[in-house]
Amino acid sequence: MAKARKLRLPISELMRRGAASYVSAETDEELGALADAAKAAADRAGASIDEALAFIDASNKRIASLEAKGRRKTRKAAG
Repeated sequence: MAKARKLRLPISELMRRGAASYVSAETDEELGALADAAKAAADRAGASIDEALAFIDASNKRIASLEAKGRRKTRKAAG
């Protein structure tokens, strides 16, 4: 309380400033671990998206091939 009075600040403001300026090595380590986990998750998500796009591309090619075969059969039957 004396420090707050000396600085002419409400106690809550003094506490807010103290909390905002507090940084510990443990907090930095936790944030680093969180960042690493987020990066790993983003990498996995990117790989999953790439796999899905490759599957879709292969599927589209199979469908196009089947449609082309169907058109050839239709032409032969009509001709």
